[in-house]
Amino acid sequence: MKQKSFFLRAAACVLLCAGLCGCAAQTIPGDSRQKPLLRTEKAMTAKSLAALSADAHPALAPENKNDTFEPGKITVNNSDFTLSEAQNAELTGIMGRYRPYKAGFYVLDLASGMSVGYAADEYFMPACTIKAGYALSWFEKLEQNRIDRDNGVAEDPQAPRLYLDSTYLYTGADYLVGAGRIQYQGTGRTYTIKEILYHLIHESDNTAYNILYKKFGNTDYIALSERLGLQPFLGQYGMWTRIRPLDEGLIWQEIWRYKQTQSPEAQLFWEYLTTNLFCEIKVAGIEADEIAHKSGSDEYAFNEAGIVRRGEDAYVVTVFTNRPLSVVGESYDECHELIVSLDNLMQDFYAKNNENRVSQVSQVKEKKQ
Repeated sequence: MKQKSFFLRAAACVLLCAGLCGCAAQTIPGDSRQKPLLRTEKAMTAKSLAALSADAHPALAPENKNDTFEPGKITVNNSDFTLSEAQNAELTGIMGRYRPYKAGFYVLDLASGMSVGYAADEYFMPACTIKAGYALSWFEKLEQNRIDRDNGVAEDPQAPRLYLDSTYLYTGADYLVGAGRIQYQGTGRTYTIKEILYHLIHESDNTAYNILYKKFGNTDYIALSERLGLQPFLGQYGMWTRIRPLDEGLIWQEIWRYKQTQSPEAQLFWEYLTTNLFCEIKVAGIEADEIAHKSGSDEYAFNEAGIVRRGEDAYVVTVFTNRPLSVVGESYDECHELIVSLDNLMQDFYAKNNENRVSQVSQVKEKKQ
């Protein structure tokens, strides 16, 4: 990976420009926008709650929120799988080459709950990777609103429900410097919530994030975080709050569970996640049947998080690398190298699992004979 082609280097520079402008940023001075609206939370209907519950998908219900990690070591949870000496040396070697700067990762098999992590319980600047969890809370809420409407549940006049086709008038007060197209399309334009969510995910639009967060708040994201057992940094939630690789992994595990419900909102969200820009998993050279992701970079971080699926094998990968701006190019290298090494590790895990299944089937057949 150290000998990337000129074109990959050039692509990295392009993404750097988008990323450095695309994530952590300050709102413009003199912002006169209204304070976030507080919306009354309604209980999930039985139908929606069952669809989102892990009990509805027992194969997808490991308690990974309880995963623990030994300081300074690569740790495996929920499995007797072990890294070979070569795999351990490769991963530690990658991180060792970029010290003293901090890196952490977390990979999770979505079927068994087997996970491998390093510094996965430490806090990192997530940059725009945080938008995936925030968007998930929006899609779940929009689905709930649709279900309530279809079931004739009375609407709170003080907190009107929002739907995918609800509209919002963009003004200059909504602008947030960074990546995205909305800022270039002029004020006074009306967007649907569906369009704002599209821009939020597709090109990591900061203004879209600002509209949703500042205007409508993060009550639903907090509820999602509490449901998943995430541990917010210093107990605080914010637009760019720090997060652990483990918690980012739990968010993507929930995204996978949500995908399985096949609701219209879940399918649309998955479409956005599998067709958006700046996919560092692909830049690293990973090929798969499906890759869903949300990358993020700012002055001090370069990160990637998502899901890689090949056939029936699917895993979550979260890689956080923190860097000062003067050596940010190295964070691209480290992130990509870790993604490749972790993908090789997971393919080894699946190969061994398949061997074990074949062996078990053979043993059963022999007993029957």
